[in-house]
Parts: sequence; structure tokens; C-alpha cells
Amino acid sequence: MHKTRPFWRYFPSAILMAAAFVAGLCSTPAKHRQSTQDTSGLVPISPHSADGFAGGLRESKKEDFLTAVESKGTRLDSEAGYANLLKSLMQWVAADPQAAREYVRTHYDPRHRNAFLSDMLAAWAGKDPQAALDWVMKNSPHDYTQYDAVLTKIGEKDPDMAWRCAGQLLANEAGLNGQSIFVSALRGIAYTGNYQKAAALIANLQMPGGQQKYDLTGFLAGEWGLYDPAAAAQWVASLPDDGGMDRQQALVSLGVSWAQSDPEAAADFAVQLPPGVTRQNMLATALGSWATNNPEQAAAWLNQYQADPDLDMVVRSLASSPNMIDADPNAAVGWASTITDNAIRLQTLNLIMNRWMSEDASSAESYLQTATNLPAATLAKLRSNFNVSQ
Repeated sequence: MHKTRPFWRYFPSAILMAAAFVAGLCSTPAKHRQSTQDTSGLVPISPHSADGFAGGLRESKKEDFLTAVESKGTRLDSEAGYANLLKSLMQWVAADPQAAREYVRTHYDPRHRNAFLSDMLAAWAGKDPQAALDWVMKNSPHDYTQYDAVLTKIGEKDPDMAWRCAGQLLANEAGLNGQSIFVSALRGIAYTGNYQKAAALIANLQMPGGQQKYDLTGFLAGEWGLYDPAAAAQWVASLPDDGGMDRQQALVSLGVSWAQSDPEAAADFAVQLPPGVTRQNMLATALGSWATNNPEQAAAWLNQYQADPDLDMVVRSLASSPNMIDADPNAAVGWASTITDNAIRLQTLNLIMNRWMSEDASSAESYLQTATNLPAATLAKLRSNFNVSQ
């Protein structure tokens, strides 16, 4: 009779992430552009103000911005210091994007510099996306971090524009990674919960140069799965099951997100998938988090599917995890012994014993000498493999 799977408190989480630019290529018609009036109390900017100060800013005002920033220094030793400096930089960028960004580019250490630029570019893109993109193209033509800041902000406001910008960037610069550029646009679209729109955009996308879309489907499934996993699951299930990575990556990402909120529902969805590696991956992902936090529930769920080959592979993966073996090798052996396939069970037990021997040989040998919870033939094979006598 098949053994009941033991409660397991050490389940690991099996979790599997532009230089040329034609001016105006993705801007909206002038009559549809959003107002550049800054309602937050910062100095307003005028459209396409990348090359100088906004209309007639007083020289004294220019100096005020620089003085305010320089008074904070270039060494940041706390989160509060960072936030205080960022506030001054954001006031400056609202008045003169070009001067503020040029200053940041030549000051601060790379980590802070890149973070400041991303925040400043996002604010600029919210007011004048074309100018922000033009600036990145001119000054940081291969910096994905800055593209991400701009395209994400555009995606929040106008998904079609963000998608159009991403496509044109790739058309004009073949060296860019298409998946990274489109994921940046998706980030903003998903941020506002516009998941159906994102799914439609992905479905109609023809990636340049034959590039794949699995990063896009994976990203959307993960984001969607955090807030509406049932709807995300319907979308993922509708993706073509053509053996490619698009659907497989989406399933894995959905499993990671869904397991955080409702691992049982994620496992119930995964177990209904067709047999194979994709089903195994999602089951392992869903069960990993669940069994770590609620091992009794996970064990009870697993015991419903005693003769499932895919679950044999899931248990093999989890039982042979170094984390599990190091934490409780006896429990790892107990789980491995529930695998129904003889060959997979013996292979898993060999993996466990090999790890156990390397970490604590005396305990491992003692177990093999006195074990009573394994079939005699299996125990004899393990003793032979590790040169242990009874």
C-alpha cells in the first residue's frame, strides 16, 4: 500500500524575470497632449523643454535650485537624506529637466545616480513623454533602467502609446532586447490594473527578429495573478499550448503569485493541467510555499493523488532539496519513500543519502544500518551504493 505523505515543514519554494530615435515617433497629437501644468506645486514645464530652462525662468531661480541641491551634499548616509535630496531634485526637474539631469549625471555614486535619474525621468515622462524619451536616446541610448522609467510611466497613462514607443525603439535600434523594452511598457499597464488590455497587446504583438514573448507572458501572469488569479488563470489557459515557452513561463509565474494568496487554489488549478513538465513546475511552485507554511494541509492535499506520476516528480524535487535534507534528512527520506515509481524513488533516495553523507556521515551510516521504514530491496541497494554494512 502506498504510504501517506508525512507532514513537512521544510518544503522549499520551487520558483523557477535605442539609440536612433525619430522625433515625435510615439507622441500623441498636440491637441491630445496632457497639460504640462504641475498641480503638485512644483514649477511647471513647457513641452519639449529638454534643451533649456522653461520659458524665461529667472537667473536667480536657476541658482536657487542649484543651491538647494548642493546644500544637501553628494554623500547620502540615510534614507531620509535620500528622500530630502530627491525632493529638491524633483523641484528642479519640474523647472528645467535638462539642467537637473545633467547635474545628476555628473554627481553622486552610480547607485544613487541611477535611482535619481529613474525617478526624475518618470516625473518628466508623466508630463512630456516625448521629451523624456528623446533625452534618454541622446544621453543614455542603451540604458534599460532609464527606458524602464519612461516607458513604465507612459504605460500607466496611455497603453497604446507605450506599446507604440516600444515597437519604434526596437525598429530603430536592433541591438536592444525586445522583451526587456516591452516588459517596461507592460509594467505601467499592469500597474493600473489594465490586464485585459495588456493581454490583447501581447496577443497582437509580432516581436522583431523572431524574438520570443515568454518574458512578457510571464510578467503579466505574475502581476495579474497577485490581484485576480482566477482571471489570470483563464488567460494563461487560453494561451497556445504549442510547446513554446510563452505559456509555460506564464504558468510558472502565475503559480508563484497565486501561491502567495491561495496555494490550494493554485494547486487545484495546476493539477488539472495536461501531464508534463509545465504541470510539474506549477505544482512544485504552488506546493512549495504552501507546505512551508501549512505542511499538514499540503500533505493532506497531496494524499488525494497517490498514483500521479507528475506528483512523483514534484515530491522528488522537493524531497531532494538541500534545504530539506539539511534541516531534516529523516523527513526527506520519508517523503522520498512515498514516491510510487520505483526508479524515481531510488534515484531520490540516492540524492538524499549522498547529501546526508557529505554533511553528517556518521548519522547517515547509522540510519542505513538500522532503517526499518524502507523496503528490504531498496535498503540493500542503498547500503551497497554507500558501502554501509548492516
